[in-house]
Amino acid sequence: MSNWSDNLKNFLMTKMSESNLKANNLAKLTDIPSTTIYGILNNCRPEIKNIIKIAKSFNCSIDEILGREVIKSTWDSVTPKYAELSVPELSKNLLSNSYRINK
Repeated sequence: MSNWSDNLKNFLMTKMSESNLKANNLAKLTDIPSTTIYGILNNCRPEIKNIIKIAKSFNCSIDEILGREVIKSTWDSVTPKYAELSVPELSKNLLSNSYRINK
């Protein structure tokens, strides 16, 4: 299982590259302080409110940002389905990825 903060960082780096955005521009677009944007790009874990702001700014789901796998369905091609994580998998992922504090 991949690390969700790495997925978030990769998502932002891809979007920044595609849109030719610098971190300061991204901060203005998302209404997130530039220090927080730099932190995310350096593997610091953001608060959920900032993940929501990123999703809203890029008009996408939190699942997409965090790298959850989309399961294709032939009977419902309009609504994406996501792989479910078991409680032990979710707990393990969250516990192994605790917040880092930059000093």
